[in-house]
Amino acid sequence: MDDLDRFERDLVRRVQRGEQKSAREGVQFAKTRSQGPLTYSDLRKRDHPFAVRHGTPTAEPAVINRHSGVFERSWRLKPQPSGAAPVIENIASYAPYLEHGTQSMFRRPIDQSIQAFLTRVRPRNIESELSKLEPPQ
Repeated sequence: MDDLDRFERDLVRRVQRGEQKSAREGVQFAKTRSQGPLTYSDLRKRDHPFAVRHGTPTAEPAVINRHSGVFERSWRLKPQPSGAAPVIENIASYAPYLEHGTQSMFRRPIDQSIQAFLTRVRPRNIESELSKLEPPQ
């Protein structure tokens, strides 16, 4: 195997490492965004701020309030074939209702918040890994 082939393999590995690190940071970010402070009592007192009857949410919709902690603990990295970046997913049974909303509740765009976070950190992480590349001789 020549130097150029080694360089190419190292390049691919380093990009994958940057993607993996970004995904792990994304899960941590998602868990943080799943620790909102509003209790069930707070939501009642505020007339259920995510109810569609208000026309628009009256609290930050991309923050999921922590009640039982199940949603926060349900964030996972789903591996993808052939080294592609893993997908961040929430496996809580009610996650689709938060993601898409219901007839009576606005969608909770935590997915967009995570994507915006990844858009910021991914280039930094990949660049950091690529800075460790040694050019072929």
